[in-house]
Amino acid sequence: MRKRTAVAPTMMVAALAVLDPFAFFQPTLQFGAVERQSLLRGSAIARTVPAPDGNVGIVATVPVRIEPDRLVAWIRNIAALKRSPAVRQIGRFSETPSLADLSELTLDRVDLDDLARCRPSDCDVKLRPDEILRLRAAVDAAGRSKAARDVAVDAAFRTLVVARAEAYLRHGLSDGPEPPAFLGSNWPQLAEQVRSFPRGRPASSESFLYWSKDAYAGKPIISITHVTIVRGTRITEPEVLVIGRQVFATHYTDGAWSFTSLVRDDQATYLVYVNQSAVDLLNTWYGGLVRRTVEGRIRSEAVEVLGGLKRRLESGDPPPLA
Repeated sequence: MRKRTAVAPTMMVAALAVLDPFAFFQPTLQFGAVERQSLLRGSAIARTVPAPDGNVGIVATVPVRIEPDRLVAWIRNIAALKRSPAVRQIGRFSETPSLADLSELTLDRVDLDDLARCRPSDCDVKLRPDEILRLRAAVDAAGRSKAARDVAVDAAFRTLVVARAEAYLRHGLSDGPEPPAFLGSNWPQLAEQVRSFPRGRPASSESFLYWSKDAYAGKPIISITHVTIVRGTRITEPEVLVIGRQVFATHYTDGAWSFTSLVRDDQATYLVYVNQSAVDLLNTWYGGLVRRTVEGRIRSEAVEVLGGLKRRLESGDPPPLA
């Protein structure tokens, strides 16, 4: 068990016996007695949690038999950890992002067609107007051949993705949703640091960018995520907290925060996952139906996904990074 600041071993044991292992996630997360008993029996649980207007929040947790270093090692090899039928392609960016980092990314037919049709006032992909203009210039320069246009779209899109990654590392994000309430309430300095990246950087943390192509609702989503790994030093903080911030996504979401953590009490160690996503269709007149559909799908999939993560984490150390 890790060392905690200014807490003697006997005091630490006593504190663990009374400390709620999920207290760090309040007020976002409140587990009842029935859910806690289910966890003690080894079951995974998932449910929606309060989130700001236009956002969907989900929490999932399961008991695990791993130490903090194991979780950190797998997070570093994010491709080995996350690759699944839902995560079709994934890779880490280099410290200086380059086109070579996207060598395993392929664009589906629907991606190529959506991008080729993009206009500044009409685009099914979440691109900025200046990006759409650059994309249009590449398509128009390719001529009438569909094959040539596909090649031009593919090359232009990859350049845009790398540019997004580079811009984030230099300037961070000026918009997007705020992190969930629990982070600002229970670790305010960290909340400000991850929000203000790159001006703010948590001490003794490590971070990297990765891209992925996920399958959702019949359409691939290509995204960039910034990962920050921190280790708590107080008994009220998670042993490991992995923060994911969405930098870019081609469809559905206007921003997202995810939190993967290890917490423990005197009975078990728990893997906790929290996600808060700003979903664009929630702000339409049929947003209520969308919310029920999205929340239902997330709940049904979260337990299965978390169970897969548990098995992977408990299987041993990850394969070496390439």
